[in-house]
Amino acid sequence: MVRELVAGWSQFQCPRSSMRLTEVLPVDNGKLTAIYAWDAQRGTWRRYLPGIDIPGLNNLRELTDQQTIWILASERFSLTLPT
Repeated sequence: MVRELVAGWSQFQCPRSSMRLTEVLPVDNGKLTAIYAWDAQRGTWRRYLPGIDIPGLNNLRELTDQQTIWILASERFSLTLPT
């Protein structure tokens, strides 16, 4: 599955499978700034900020089945996710 991301915020629903962020996202391409997902059970936002290694800050490690996520990109690029 290919998603076209725009500069700024893009929202989409994940495919029907769980996946680790570090396995599917281009975390070192310089275009991906942040990923956020709402955790309804805890009533809080979970986040992943590429290149920032502060304990407790990156608390979004996995994308779950059909989870809605918001991605902040510095410029347009294509994101390929497994189906």
